[in-house]
Amino acid sequence: MNNKDKFRFMNLPIVVIHEVLRTMDPFDILDLSRASKRCLSYAKLKKFPSDHLVIILAKYPHLLIDYEDNCYEFFVTDEKEKEGKRETDNGDLDGVRYETVFVYSENVMEDFHDLYTYAISVMNKKIKCVSFYLNQIEGGIEESVEWAKQRFPKVERIHIHGPNVPQKDVQYVLDNITPTFRLRIFAETNEKLPLKIEGTFEQLRIANGPWITVDHAMHFNYPCVTLSGTNITNQELNMILKDWIDMKCHLNTKQLEINLTDRENFLDTVLENIPYEIGTPIIPVDPDHKLVEGGYNIKRIDGLIASIYICEAREGLSMGLKTKN
Repeated sequence: MNNKDKFRFMNLPIVVIHEVLRTMDPFDILDLSRASKRCLSYAKLKKFPSDHLVIILAKYPHLLIDYEDNCYEFFVTDEKEKEGKRETDNGDLDGVRYETVFVYSENVMEDFHDLYTYAISVMNKKIKCVSFYLNQIEGGIEESVEWAKQRFPKVERIHIHGPNVPQKDVQYVLDNITPTFRLRIFAETNEKLPLKIEGTFEQLRIANGPWITVDHAMHFNYPCVTLSGTNITNQELNMILKDWIDMKCHLNTKQLEINLTDRENFLDTVLENIPYEIGTPIIPVDPDHKLVEGGYNIKRIDGLIASIYICEAREGLSMGLKTKN
């Protein structure tokens, strides 16, 4: 191709350049930004509406960018044969397409730091979440936690993943790094013992909670609490609601969801001896949760009203409580 036949992106009118940028995904934008200083300036014109940028610490550290309902990931690896390799996963489980690019490095963590800091500078975004995949991290969990703590001392969200992981590893993360907004624990420990959870964040979600008793559930006084995988019975849910009415628990909680182990006789057990009125059906805060039944309005002794409902999520049915301000 002759030079005169090449597509001259930089010579396009600025309006057209904006339209071209709109068609580019994060990989395209970062490739463009490295071409020249002028290309970098144009790459920074790209608007990324999502703030969902995640640092994932697993076998290989990677940066995940959520863009237009798809996920784009940069993996940094010490496997030279993977350099530049691109993979696509069409997301059979969650319906989300994952695009992955591998970057080879002899100094993985150092080069990963350079990669994500460059990416967020081009995108004009901040890292909002750090996810630990404890069953995949090679080496000490302590080093990964310290690495994240030094770079993200006030990160909004911490997610902890991993099947059959040691209790001490999950607890080490909880003891040494605390989010400012949301903590999600998807990890399932070998010991299935209670975890010590402290902090002043807004949202708590525990996906595997066979260790959670009524006392634990009442102790979680965060604005938004979601507990799954517990063995809490309908009668115990009734106890929680009665203590909420008497202002003995969840004084700061605006929404509480606990998995429902027995769907039968919901009104006769969960709402036993609790006065309620039929109210307007509520909309669960989590868009992935589907309302099944409700709401039934109950009143706290200070006059605050909450709607009791049943919703369905991937984990199954849950009883919910949502206050009405």
